[in-house]
Amino acid sequence: MLCSVLDVIGKSGSLRGGFDKRTLRISRGLAIQYITSLKNKYLSTRTCDFFCLWAVIHTGGLALPGSIEKQTSSTWESMLRHNLVAPLRTARVFIPLLRVKRGRIVLLGDSETSYASKAGTGLVAFTASRKAVEGAATALKSELHSSGVDVVLLKPPPVNPLVLYASPVLKTVDVESGVTSSEGTWIAPLSNYSVQNSLIPALTTPCPLSSYDMSLKTKLFWR
Repeated sequence: MLCSVLDVIGKSGSLRGGFDKRTLRISRGLAIQYITSLKNKYLSTRTCDFFCLWAVIHTGGLALPGSIEKQTSSTWESMLRHNLVAPLRTARVFIPLLRVKRGRIVLLGDSETSYASKAGTGLVAFTASRKAVEGAATALKSELHSSGVDVVLLKPPPVNPLVLYASPVLKTVDVESGVTSSEGTWIAPLSNYSVQNSLIPALTTPCPLSSYDMSLKTKLFWR
């Protein structure tokens, strides 16, 4: 999701053959690699790609709305696996590489004004998993403090998580050769201002804050 945001605001990306990732230049000497799958054996063969790893962002998420009294335990477990266990597994895999450059782990928590606080949203279990990520981020930050690895929490705007974690919508595009191709489009629920004042600092600031609010809006000053 966040890689898509960077692309939307003009940070161009490209796909490299043989390695499912997208590289996005966001500042001098820094790029983001979008990885769709993660396996331990994969790392052993791609160590050179991550030798100068600066940050790992986990933006995956799953929202399954429903009344708490009607949802099954398997539904809760699915959201916990995607929203809590997955970022912890990601952190465990990349911590050794992040220590080299004293990098950072960026996790996605819940918004300051949770969308689930609205009546009838059916997002109790989802919100519980997101709040658990925030607690895990705090504990992980303390655990990794001595190794120089930072843990940064991003707080998304109070939007429907079904929109936030939605897959890009594929549309057919005609090219000059007459061959049609499909490309993904995604409308980011984030303003350029919030990206510049939360996501970019979280990635590039030498001493990042513990958390950044992505729902920030431009402040107007009047004389």
